[in-house]
Amino acid sequence: MAPPCPVEAATSCLVSLNTLPPVTSAAVVTAGAMYPVDVVRAMRMADAGSKEGVPAMVKRFYQANGIGGFVNKGLGAELLKCTFSRVLKFWLQPTAHVWAFGKSQKDGSPLTKGIAGALTTIPEMLVISPFENAKLAQQLDRTARFASTGQTLKFLSSKGGVGGLYTGILPMQARQALWTGGYFMSLDVFKEKIEALNGGKRTATTDTMAGFGAGVFGTVLNCWPDVIRTQIQKKTIAAMLEPTYQKAQLNPRMIQTAIGNMATTGAEIYAAKGLSGLYAGLAVKSLYLGGSGALLAVLVPRFKELWGCKDL
Repeated sequence: MAPPCPVEAATSCLVSLNTLPPVTSAAVVTAGAMYPVDVVRAMRMADAGSKEGVPAMVKRFYQANGIGGFVNKGLGAELLKCTFSRVLKFWLQPTAHVWAFGKSQKDGSPLTKGIAGALTTIPEMLVISPFENAKLAQQLDRTARFASTGQTLKFLSSKGGVGGLYTGILPMQARQALWTGGYFMSLDVFKEKIEALNGGKRTATTDTMAGFGAGVFGTVLNCWPDVIRTQIQKKTIAAMLEPTYQKAQLNPRMIQTAIGNMATTGAEIYAAKGLSGLYAGLAVKSLYLGGSGALLAVLVPRFKELWGCKDL
């Protein structure tokens, strides 16, 4: 990897700052549009070992929360989490490519674009993990214990400390890196193939199809760690509700314990359900992340054009 020259590095930073407003706008629109699908996705993966179908889960959720539950159940945490997540990905990925490979992502290969995307998920996870746990706690809450995102974060922190806020961070990191890397690795490939079928013309439709394809490709890569992290978070949050729960102490062995927990949980799901258990909710998740990928592929470049941005 060749380090970027000082001028190129400084230019990439300035361009990144200029692209922040349009990327943020695109992220907010996408988070709001895709949230109802995310509620269904969370329910499906939380019951990875269940034989209950998606329609039955949706019916049960509706009976417990009403139609409003699909709009406001964990909405604050989701909007914050997904907005931060998508902003960091799409804002930092071009800069990460320059810093890691010494050249614009436009001149990179699918592999270097994917690696640059995966690198952006390291700061992303530090920001979004508490909101991810809060969102899941609210979505799985059937007793209206959590009235707000702030209250949920306070509960996780008081019961689990830092570890409570970052429950399941290893499988979450794997999930984010695999989807983001897969998305940026395949997006331009899909664009080239689809535009070729359209006579070489780039349109909103070709961008939508390419973004959807890249989003689904990333989903195939990252579904299994997402199922594992959901199960870990679900069990841990349920344990926190018990009066006998003891807060884990921060120490170096926590990493070893987390790795073992991820491996054990994955093995338990596979033993019970096989690969279908590790890919529970793949169809709903593909719709969610494929739809998100499609919206971002359309909105990000067009919002940048409206903002008058120069891309890296």
